[in-house]
Amino acid sequence: MFKPISVVFVLVLACRAVVRRRRVLFIASFTSFARPNAAAFHRFNASTLQRFNACASIIDLDSSCVYPCCSMLDTIEKLLVLQDRDRKIPRVQEELAHISPERDSLKTKAATTQTQLDAAKNRVKQIESERKRLEIEVESKKTQIEKYANQQLQTRKNEEYRALAQEIEHCKAEITKIEDHEIELMEQAEGAQKEVLRAMAEASAAKNLVEKQVAELNQREGNLKQELAEFQQGRSDLAAAVDDTARNRYERLLKSKGDNVIVGINHGVCGGCHMKLPAQILVNCKSQKEIVSCLNCGRILYYTRDMELVAAE
Repeated sequence: MFKPISVVFVLVLACRAVVRRRRVLFIASFTSFARPNAAAFHRFNASTLQRFNACASIIDLDSSCVYPCCSMLDTIEKLLVLQDRDRKIPRVQEELAHISPERDSLKTKAATTQTQLDAAKNRVKQIESERKRLEIEVESKKTQIEKYANQQLQTRKNEEYRALAQEIEHCKAEITKIEDHEIELMEQAEGAQKEVLRAMAEASAAKNLVEKQVAELNQREGNLKQELAEFQQGRSDLAAAVDDTARNRYERLLKSKGDNVIVGINHGVCGGCHMKLPAQILVNCKSQKEIVSCLNCGRILYYTRDMELVAAE
């Protein structure tokens, strides 16, 4: 007399022998049967096979993983959402990476206009300083002229008188040159003042613009950081919700193929490598009973009703 529980273990061992080294994961609950007899054994034998097939959840074969239909569709859907996150996260990170240089560039622009304003102000100061120096020099020349004139009044020699007269004329000529230079400096000062006003207006406008743009960048940076944190957290949650086997397979492809891991089929062609697919691969993909990979690039294939699944000739 065989016990029903023994039949279950026999079936499990037989299944493992058939699939050899294939991994079989199943979830089942066993209940004890009262008063086992031959009739109960035959009834249990038929129902156990049905119960075993219903309980098997994943069979991992060589190049594809076989799932129950609803589980496979759910897995593909989760992987597609996960792939979408893996595409958005680098984009957000790239935008964040550009914000700091852009902000520095704006600040440099504002600093440049301020530097130009400072240079214009310094030019005005230099001109004013030079003009004052010339005024002092003119006063010095006038003092010399008075000195020479007094000496003329005191001398009784014609030669000394003429020599002093020449010095006076020389000082007057120097004063004329200095005054001409002063006029030029006054004209330059007028132009420098206009340049200061222009640079001041430009620096003020640039400062206001940069402050506004920097504030917008700071707000954008904060939003992107929050969005990135949400994406990363969502990515972790999505990854945790995917079956370990499918997730590990996806992660391996993500490293080698980039963010284009889960691809559709159109006209019998892989959406990743654009190579035509064998008819059996198309049939397996359409049946939605297993996760199917492209034989050429290894990407995971999926099919929806709006895709053309006819094999390419």
